[in-house]
Amino acid sequence: MQVLSFKVTDEQAGVVRNLARRKNRTVSEYLRAVAFPPSTTRRKRRINEKHPVSGLIVDVTPEPEITTEQIKAMLADYP
Repeated sequence: MQVLSFKVTDEQAGVVRNLARRKNRTVSEYLRAVAFPPSTTRRKRRINEKHPVSGLIVDVTPEPEITTEQIKAMLADYP
């Protein structure tokens, strides 16, 4: 793991240490969590089934329906 170092004022260092202490984390853990927050979007669980005729595995995950109006709006700028 790489080590990063940077300069802060005494006041800034105190603020960071207090924030880390409030979260029950080390300063390093706190700064990593702030700089790289966990992803808020979860990957969709894919649903695969065997096709009854071909026997191939196909993705049957439900997707949101797209209306004709939405398609026309998306293609409105297309030449």
